[in-house]
Amino acid sequence: MHGAVGSGDVKKRIMKLLANEAQPMTISEIAKKVGVSWATAKTHVLELSQANLLKVKKFGRNWIVWKEFEKRERRTCSVFKR
Repeated sequence: MHGAVGSGDVKKRIMKLLANEAQPMTISEIAKKVGVSWATAKTHVLELSQANLLKVKKFGRNWIVWKEFEKRERRTCSVFKR
């Protein structure tokens, strides 16, 4: 585990990690990759979830976490016609 780390730094690292992952992760995987305890990772994940920045679902004993990507409006050429 890393030394004392600010909570904002942990949240940023969690967000960056999930933004670069193609699939959802468990809290255990997040904790290991970010370098914090499971309890610390869970606390930050739940706070980020409350802020609607992450999605969390509990499956049995596992918490599955993912970042939902923004849905961008697709523009067609008809939008630009006058």
